[in-house]
Amino acid sequence: MSGMQIIKKCIKCKKTKKLDEFYKKYRSKTKYMNMCKECVQLKRKQQQENKLSKKKCECCGKTLQLQEYDINNAQSNKYKDICKQCFKDMQTMKLKKCDKCRKEKPVNQYYECRITEDKLFKDCKPCCNTYWGRNYRDEIEQTERYINNPLFGRGI
Repeated sequence: MSGMQIIKKCIKCKKTKKLDEFYKKYRSKTKYMNMCKECVQLKRKQQQENKLSKKKCECCGKTLQLQEYDINNAQSNKYKDICKQCFKDMQTMKLKKCDKCRKEKPVNQYYECRITEDKLFKDCKPCCNTYWGRNYRDEIEQTERYINNPLFGRGI
């Protein structure tokens, strides 16, 4: 029994290897991962490279390639927090401060609201979507339809 080596097949590279070439995973049936150590390390390296080549814009919320951002030497990661398109939009648009996140964002980052003075909701789109979920836009439209109803407020 001591001379017998237990082997396992990697699902990534399809090679049969000894168990000591697999990381342990106590929650699985076999108590070992399905990928060998070599494939796991390669996968982690690829994920890290993908993570380093992309960044999430704090204004529009999109994850974009780094070339979509201007370089800013003042920050440690050397790229601005907002993409080039949002920065360009900010130069030509008015800005409004979100009540929830307290960040100044271009007015195109706010839902329209016919009942407020500036015709925009007080919270930006990302904050609204986070707070209310996916049905937030439907609730806004339903509220506006109700308010714009000619019978609204007449007690009829």
